Amino acid sequence: MLACIVLIILGALLMAVVAGYARELKRLALFLADSSPNSNERVDVASSLPGCAQLAQAMDARLESDKAHIRERIQEERRFQQDLVALSHDIRTPLAGAKGYVQLAAEEADPAEQRECLTRAAERLDAMQALLDQLFAYTRSLDAESAGEQQDVDVAALLEQVLTGTRPLFDAHGMAIGSALLDEGMRMPADAEALRRVLENVVRNAAEHGAGTLRIAQEGRALIFANGLKPGDQVDGARVFDRFYQADASRTCGNAGLGLATVANLCNAMGIQATAQAEDGIFTLRLTWPAR
Repeated sequence: MLACIVLIILGALLMAVVAGYARELKRLALFLADSSPNSNERVDVASSLPGCAQLAQAMDARLESDKAHIRERIQEERRFQQDLVALSHDIRTPLAGAKGYVQLAAEEADPAEQRECLTRAAERLDAMQALLDQLFAYTRSLDAESAGEQQDVDVAALLEQVLTGTRPLFDAHGMAIGSALLDEGMRMPADAEALRRVLENVVRNAAEHGAGTLRIAQEGRALIFANGLKPGDQVDGARVFDRFYQADASRTCGNAGLGLATVANLCNAMGIQATAQAEDGIFTLRLTWPAR
């Protein structure tokens, strides 16, 4: 008889505890459902049941983290919109120039002057096309799927192909290329097409903004690019991967300042660390693969 009474009491206590947890969980669920992303409300502990206080603290921490992420995303979207407004202005500038030269060509009777006007118009359209191409490439690199399946890639061979294709650009800017990769080669995990775009952007950046000789070397699992800076250039190595960095000074030649920002996005997708520094008139960019 006593055992039955004890069981009944224990059962009642257990039901009370279960009911208490059910009420608390329902209250917390309603709080989450009604909570606004902009609210500063915190979860209050209404029960002394074990674990309830810890659960409320965890919910507060997650809510604060989510709110911080939302604020950061909103700020980033605003910055991106401002950057696009500036870029749209830089696109309209060569477009207006091209239209002006086409109009002059239509009004010009001298065939030689007509050809000159049309050549100037084509140059401005090429600059506008370059800006749009860089914006498209950057937008693609934002996609989490921008780097596909990785496999071992012969980095040295891929780099040699890129250097061969860009050598005319170096010649046009009066720069040279010096490569000192190790004889045993350099095979690293990467998406070959994404890595090609990374190398092309790094090399083109050196040709368009650097001076002297682009020196390329290998240190273990790192690929290093170093070139001189043009006289008067002040480069912030910590910001070169930022979107539109130094764009105002370079867009006139068809550069949107998105090349290295695209490099950073693609490297992140492949697990490659991209770093840069500018010291004593030398700009150095390093691509480092993680240990296997």
